[in-house]
Amino acid sequence: MYNFTRPIVRIFWIVITLFVVILFMTYEAGTTGDAISPLAVQLRFGLALLLIVLSLLLFRWRTPRSDTGNVLLVLLFFFLFYSNNVFLGRIFDINIYTSMSLWIFVYMFFYSFFSITHVDAVIRDRVVFFYVILFLVLFLWNYYRVALSGMSHAFIESYFMLTIFPFVVLMRNSAKKLILIFLISLCVLLAAKRTGIVVLSVLLFLYFCHSLHGDFKRKMWLVLGLLVFIPCFGFMLDHFFSEEWGYVLNRFSSISDDGGSGRDIVYATLYKNIIGSTGTVGFFLGNGYNSVVWKSGIGFSAHNDFLEVFYDFGLVGFLIYISFVISLLCKIFNRKLSRELRFSTLLSVVVFILLSFFSHMILSTTSILCLCAFWGYVDAFLKCNFNSYE
Repeated sequence: MYNFTRPIVRIFWIVITLFVVILFMTYEAGTTGDAISPLAVQLRFGLALLLIVLSLLLFRWRTPRSDTGNVLLVLLFFFLFYSNNVFLGRIFDINIYTSMSLWIFVYMFFYSFFSITHVDAVIRDRVVFFYVILFLVLFLWNYYRVALSGMSHAFIESYFMLTIFPFVVLMRNSAKKLILIFLISLCVLLAAKRTGIVVLSVLLFLYFCHSLHGDFKRKMWLVLGLLVFIPCFGFMLDHFFSEEWGYVLNRFSSISDDGGSGRDIVYATLYKNIIGSTGTVGFFLGNGYNSVVWKSGIGFSAHNDFLEVFYDFGLVGFLIYISFVISLLCKIFNRKLSRELRFSTLLSVVVFILLSFFSHMILSTTSILCLCAFWGYVDAFLKCNFNSYE
């Protein structure tokens, strides 16, 4: 077993934890539209380049290559060095450097780390439990901070709870697993993100179906968990969060009126723009990062990564992006993985595709970090076949 008392490993987990805390506490500051100072741009650009270099070094250091890692590197370099080329009329946006370089670094780190390190499942589960509780505390802190100000807000931070779900399903302790699923469900409902609630419902349904095929002990835990989970959840919603639950129900009942916050109009507009540009340079190479916001006339994100990637990066960027999705789908059917790990991988792909189709995943959100960590973990297992992961 790997010695987790080594200073470098301690430092890594401390840095990751501090980053998560800072990310949650500064989330609102990043959405005010204030101009970023030149010094801040330079620092963030330097950090992005450093993370890219570290990713390349990690990918080469005592680590076999992975298909997902190869596609990610191609995707990263295409997005960064083409879309922000001001000489081609592209819009420079520092956010793509800091976000993409960060999540590709997380994938590379976890893939390289687990490729050369045996990690006991008990330690893995402790780390997962800690981070779910950390996400819970930070989410509730943000939730009540905004609620006390009298603002109505749909919390995209709840996506962190959804993207760590595949790790939670791998946990050995059934009681802890059910507790964490309960807490994740509560946060997603309080967040009032319709997409998040739909994704959660799909995950719970798949988890329920998967559990029916387990042994007798697993089935008993599932039945007991449901007998406790459903009444407790209903009681909490009815007595402590009745106003929030009413708001969620109103949001769903208004879908036919608002078209999913205008998504129907946005999707149709982007589709017509893309088809109308067939044969042009923009069709093949796109209009540049965040062009849906600044050039399409829509004024805000498409809330669909498939359409947004095509509009921003053209057919070339879209094909690279689809290659990344295909590399994820291939993991589901890989027979090297155990039944549990393949199921968790399926959940990770479901989360990614649903959130990509109805919200954000790769272009403007950092909640993909948890999925990148999971895919790095899975790919390390595929390349090295460490049975101690299970």
